[in-house]
Amino acid sequence: MNPIIKGIHHVGIKPARKDFEKVTAFYTGLLELHLERSWTKEGARGAMVSAGGGSFIEIIEVDDGAALSPNRSVHLAFHVSDTDEMISRVRNAGYEILVEPKDVCLPSEPPYSIRVGFCRGPAGEEIEFFCER
Repeated sequence: MNPIIKGIHHVGIKPARKDFEKVTAFYTGLLELHLERSWTKEGARGAMVSAGGGSFIEIIEVDDGAALSPNRSVHLAFHVSDTDEMISRVRNAGYEILVEPKDVCLPSEPPYSIRVGFCRGPAGEEIEFFCER
């Protein structure tokens, strides 16, 4: 591994201005992540939400017409202790479940057993809840 690269620092999400508060509330309220800092720069609001382990989700609003389409390729994977609980939580809040929790064994050497579930976030992003077995 490159000794200069220490890991992923953040994943950026750019919701439409009208969705900024909803997106921030999803991560800080429903998922109970810590709002590390927030700002306004050149008229656009931004937030940095701690995802634990030194990783963050950066949320920066864009003009409503400039947001990515709902079929965006952003993929967030949260390392969790209980995939089923997180899927239940987002389902109960009315979010779309893309993949129900399921066990997967990746055919690596050695085999890698995981439990995953996916939902659609408030900005159209795909969110994975990933649990090592």
